[in-house]
Amino acid sequence: MPKPAQIFLIMLLGTVAFTQTAAPAPTMATSDEYLHSLTGQKLIMLHFGDTDHSKVKKSDLHKVKISCDSAVQIQAVHYKKREVTFEWIQIGTLETKNNIPRNCRDNNTHPKGTLTITELAADETAASLAESVSKVLQTPEQYLATEGISFNPQPESGVQRPASGGFVPPKVLLSVDGVFSQESLRSKYAGAVMVSFIVGTDGCAHQPKISRPLGMGLDEQALAVLPLWRFQPASKDGKPVAASMNMEMSFNLY
Repeated sequence: MPKPAQIFLIMLLGTVAFTQTAAPAPTMATSDEYLHSLTGQKLIMLHFGDTDHSKVKKSDLHKVKISCDSAVQIQAVHYKKREVTFEWIQIGTLETKNNIPRNCRDNNTHPKGTLTITELAADETAASLAESVSKVLQTPEQYLATEGISFNPQPESGVQRPASGGFVPPKVLLSVDGVFSQESLRSKYAGAVMVSFIVGTDGCAHQPKISRPLGMGLDEQALAVLPLWRFQPASKDGKPVAASMNMEMSFNLY
């Protein structure tokens, strides 16, 4: 069985100026438009990471005790007859600074599956759907809040390097290990890939580049999960700054 990827972060002392404009939040005009907006998104699926086909009633969402969480990408959404079904593929496994056990069976190896929420109201609003969906499919920010981890990012605003003062490097709050590609699994190919990127003051990874490739589709697997990582931004003189970082992600087989 493939062993979860191991992450090693190397801080590059120093900071960089970096500016990015955040995309505006989508307007949820209708339920269909909201659900359509989830197609292609990378999210964290709570509870059901070790089952390939899950079904749960809306009224039971707050009762679910299974806690196998997994990083997924939504491939398609089907909404009909008072239920919504999400088709997903697994893109990674999770770890937070709390190191809470995920209680996953089968080593969390299902490459794809479906998650269905049933017994929705006939006139379900977009806001009501979003509230229900967020109990099982979350953004990294929602997930950190669920885990009780403080995350207060600052908007990117062209931060300049301070002239002097102590530098505090970024800290990982949420890490996501990439899963093996099908090509590497067939070949039983393992190793480590090095990725360089910038941790912005928004706590996200930006401008990722493969600085030491591995091949067999594993470089792409490492890059695929970086958008889900969250950091406590670096600081200098007590002010948040963008900082360069190298990450080594190792893909190991048992």
